[in-house]
Amino acid sequence: MPTNRDAPKSLFFYGTLKAAEVREAVLGYKVPENRLAAAKLSGFEVRRVAGTFYPMIVAGPPEAMIVGVLLSGIDRRELDRFDRLEGADYQRADVAVECDGQMHATQIYKPINRLPAAELWDFASWYKKDLENFLSQDFDPGGVRRP
Repeated sequence: MPTNRDAPKSLFFYGTLKAAEVREAVLGYKVPENRLAAAKLSGFEVRRVAGTFYPMIVAGPPEAMIVGVLLSGIDRRELDRFDRLEGADYQRADVAVECDGQMHATQIYKPINRLPAAELWDFASWYKKDLENFLSQDFDPGGVRRP
C-alpha cells in the first residue's frame, strides 16, 4: 500500500487516472472540473507495464515532458481510494509540475517494485483502444491487477 509522510493537497495523474471514467470508477462520483488542471512534468517518461493495459512512470532524459492532469483539493477519503487502486507496486513521490506557468509541489504514483517496462505509453491511443480492456481486465478499486 502506498504511503508517504503527509497527505498531499494535489496529485498529478500521468496515466489511466487522466480519464474521467477511471477517476469516477475509483471515487464513485465525477470530479468537478474546477479541481482539474492541465500540468506538465519534466524529466520523466510514461511506459506501459508489460502484460497490462496501464502505465508506469520512469526517469527519462531531461528534455522529456509528460502532459497530465493536476487534481487539487484532495481529501483523505479520496487519497485512500487512489492509494488502494495503485496497490502494492506504487507509492506516492514528491515532484514539481508546471501548471498555468507556475511550478506546483505535488505527488505522483511511481513504481516501487521492479515492473517490466514496455513501449512508450500514449494516453490518446490508450483511451481509444484500451480503456475498456483496462476497466474489464486490470481495474479493481482494491488494487490494479499485478503484471
